[in-house]
Amino acid sequence: MQESGANWGQYFDISLPQTQVYADTPIHISEPVFNLLRHPRLLDIAEQFVGPEVLSNPIQHTRIKPPERMVPAQAKNGLVVRVGWHQDQGVATPEQDEVPVLTVWLPITDATVENGCLAVVPGSHKRALADHCPGTGPDGGLQIPSKLIQGKPVPVPVKRGGALLMHRLTMHASLANQSDDIRWSFDLRYQPIGLPTGRPAFPGFVARSRQNPQNELRDWRAWSQLWLDARAALAPKAPPQFNRWSADTPMCA
Repeated sequence: MQESGANWGQYFDISLPQTQVYADTPIHISEPVFNLLRHPRLLDIAEQFVGPEVLSNPIQHTRIKPPERMVPAQAKNGLVVRVGWHQDQGVATPEQDEVPVLTVWLPITDATVENGCLAVVPGSHKRALADHCPGTGPDGGLQIPSKLIQGKPVPVPVKRGGALLMHRLTMHASLANQSDDIRWSFDLRYQPIGLPTGRPAFPGFVARSRQNPQNELRDWRAWSQLWLDARAALAPKAPPQFNRWSADTPMCA
């Protein structure tokens, strides 16, 4: 990790980056990942929140976070270090603002305060989407200014095998990994079929349909090809704009 000089976290991620997509940008699109996205127990949970017609939303990530003190400055991004305060709706386009989206945060190793579990602001999902300032987070990404964080943040340790469910407007952050071990997690999102995904250049897929089960995508190779096609389409172009704020937003000035 320290010697490669590469964006090594991207090799494990299950989505493309928001910027700088090239013909050879790494993405991990294997059969086990597809099976995880379609796992019946996860879809049973998603169905309770978004209804029986379930789309796997393409805003999804694998986060394999080593001890933060070991991560070189040039390698720091949200896949490998702590992430600042944000709402998941803040990284989606405005057309998705009224879509019920469920985030399923799934630890593969025990997530503790020491190794960088998530923290949330209880009740924040009842408020509106807050301004996010680009380039201000500890990972170099979007971050809600501290003056907009109302309420007392609460760390949420989750044992391996559990899951943290979040509303698209829940304010949350991840703590720094101060342990000697790796913290590994997936964050997955599910929503009703037929509604905007907030990331139209990336491919979602029908994970469950009670009404038309024949429309469910069940071939991992077809899912993988959707991502390869998206990468090929994005590589020669200027990246689409996913974030709605700029550095000169009054709250960020």
